[in-house]
Amino acid sequence: MNAHEDPSASPPHRPHVGPLERTLNDVESFHGHLGPYVILGLRMGAAALKTLAAEAYFGVHVKVLCSPKTPQSCLIDGLQLATGATLGKQNIQLVPSEAIQVEITDTQTGRRVVLAPTEKLLAQMKVWTKDGTPLPQRARQLFAWTDEELFVRQETHKEA
Repeated sequence: MNAHEDPSASPPHRPHVGPLERTLNDVESFHGHLGPYVILGLRMGAAALKTLAAEAYFGVHVKVLCSPKTPQSCLIDGLQLATGATLGKQNIQLVPSEAIQVEITDTQTGRRVVLAPTEKLLAQMKVWTKDGTPLPQRARQLFAWTDEELFVRQETHKEA
């Protein structure tokens, strides 16, 4: 520590790195490996923040409907990385479900966006499972897909 630094001072504010600026290395470092569900969560979170113009970290609440078991639960890590919502802040919630759906609410305005995987994505996941395509290869392919190829979204004005 520098002699001029005050140890009780708050750390300098670091602006949030935009979710779309996250690299595959960031995802792998955070999650431990690359896989399609963590990429899907990352992309859903990024799209929701952009759609809502919501503030990351404290300005959102994320409700994740998916299986509480891997590999689907990896979706949660991608959402945390993209939105800054965490279990510790209690602004991300898992609701066990067989179907995947993500609801992200701007806590300031009450606007909400609901996202779900496209039929194209679900069909591709089945193909990869059947043919044994390695997880990192699946993740890299999905990282390049457009939002429209990955998920459908519905925006509402107020949380239901």
